[in-house]
Amino acid sequence: MSRSIVSSSVVSILTAAAVTAAHAEPGDRDQVIVTATRVPQPLEEVLAPSFVITREQLETNAVADVTDALRFNAGIDVARTGGIGQPTSIFIRGAESNHTLVLLDGVRINPGTVGSAQIQNIPPDLVERIEVIKGPRSTLYGSDAIGGVINIITRAPTDSGVAGEVHSGWGSYNTQKASGLLEAGNETISGGINATSVHSDGFPALQTSTIDNGYDNLAVGANVRAKLGGVNTTVRYMQAEGTASYFGFGGAFRDQDFLNRVVAATISATPLKPWETKLTASYMEDLIEQNQPPTAVNKDFLETRRYIADWQNTLSFSDANRVIVGAIFSTEQALTRAFSTFDVNTDVLNLYLQDQFTMGRHAVVLAGGYTDHENFGEHFTWNAEYGLSFTQSSKVILSAGTAFRAPDATDRFGFGGDPNLEPELSQNLEVAFRQELPANQRIQISAFQNEIDDLVTYDNATSRLYNIDSARIRGAELSYEITGNAWVVHAEANYQDPMDQSTDTRLLRRARKSFSAGYKQHFGPVEIGTDISLVGSRRDFGNVELESYSLINIHAGYSVTEELRLLAQVENLFNEQYEVANGYNTPDRSVFVSLKYNTR
Repeated sequence: MSRSIVSSSVVSILTAAAVTAAHAEPGDRDQVIVTATRVPQPLEEVLAPSFVITREQLETNAVADVTDALRFNAGIDVARTGGIGQPTSIFIRGAESNHTLVLLDGVRINPGTVGSAQIQNIPPDLVERIEVIKGPRSTLYGSDAIGGVINIITRAPTDSGVAGEVHSGWGSYNTQKASGLLEAGNETISGGINATSVHSDGFPALQTSTIDNGYDNLAVGANVRAKLGGVNTTVRYMQAEGTASYFGFGGAFRDQDFLNRVVAATISATPLKPWETKLTASYMEDLIEQNQPPTAVNKDFLETRRYIADWQNTLSFSDANRVIVGAIFSTEQALTRAFSTFDVNTDVLNLYLQDQFTMGRHAVVLAGGYTDHENFGEHFTWNAEYGLSFTQSSKVILSAGTAFRAPDATDRFGFGGDPNLEPELSQNLEVAFRQELPANQRIQISAFQNEIDDLVTYDNATSRLYNIDSARIRGAELSYEITGNAWVVHAEANYQDPMDQSTDTRLLRRARKSFSAGYKQHFGPVEIGTDISLVGSRRDFGNVELESYSLINIHAGYSVTEELRLLAQVENLFNEQYEVANGYNTPDRSVFVSLKYNTR
């Protein structure tokens, strides 16, 4: 698809949205977000660029995994090397994929062996919502949060009686999904368990192959909450286990078992009226083991085990001033047997302090962080955000911040690694303008610059990792939304220039231009909608230019009764042939139909 077609499509959709605006009605804008400041805050008041993917959106779109929900947001490039269950990279605002910190219920799940979290193994049926923060957040979360943070929040049990849910679906590539949920509770204690089974025959991931890359995943989630004597206790568990086939080094067909597990227990209390304290102890495990004969020489095995203690204290001096201070300690073991073998233990201590206050039309967030990394020493990071409300409907936001990423064990000791790599450091600046318009419309314009020193990159010619002098990412985003009684239209456009300044070339697999739009409307028991993504050309390994493409999905739902709902989705409606990674296939037009019974 040519750039001129992309541009004309953008203009057409924006024009259609503007025409629709004349009939706007109030919509739902009362989302609460935690990730930006580590405390609950209305999304409308958050100064950091952020958005929330709701449970309703995940259900309506019948997405196969959570990455399918992320890719329809401009400024987020998703590169999946094949179909469902295949390795997935997420680039936020032009930063590297391992610059995205991924949390599960606030627990870091980026492995120590490879920097990208196995986000493709988390079924949406286990998820309540997804919070996304664009920009640096190392101050509050430590290493990796250069491009942004994705916090996947699992479903919490009901506190009013007994409820259940059964969901089953079928689709193209012999994709089958079945899930169930059972929960019960009251205001004092509640608990729930849910499970999802996913199978897909898949399709050939490599364009040169005729062998399908299949995928099987059984995921289980559990959550127990209790309120006793002023102390709140929560225990959460999530595990995804299964098998995925892939093409290894040299194009050899392989399959591997995977295991992703997170266990977390949180205790919170308010010893004194202004002081709330919360302690979370968690365990994370990420395992990949290649299925090869015992006599095989190169049998890949990668494992990360991480124990984390996170102590957060919130001091609410008034409704207008809240101070957060805390500490995070983690100890990690990263072990691999592949083209190289290593066993690396790493201790990390993070300390953070944040003051969030408002004074009339002024809103300020100031935060500082200290990290003591066993392998890379001490690092200080900070964030400063200032919002000025000219009126109740208009606001200007200025923000700046720093972040860093410590190279993981594979970067240092894996194939092509360099034990002398330096940490990556970034400095980010942003200015944004938000405006509420008549007839329930909203527009936001922002411009940003992210400079990254000592960026770790791969030299295809020498098969080695090394630090480049610097990279600079400049960009601008424009978003528009209009809501009505029974419908919503939104559109986002992103322009970014992610450049390697040492070679004056664009960073790989990141588009300069992208556009996304969505429309959803209810007609009594019927709901219809569409999601559109237009992505510009991108560079890939070998100096290959990947062509721009357009992707259009449509979805529909019919509520047979209050409890029973029929859902259907068509992905890639016009059967666009496109690439997100050179040499890898992407899904053709595909259909998924499901039936859900829910007593919630």
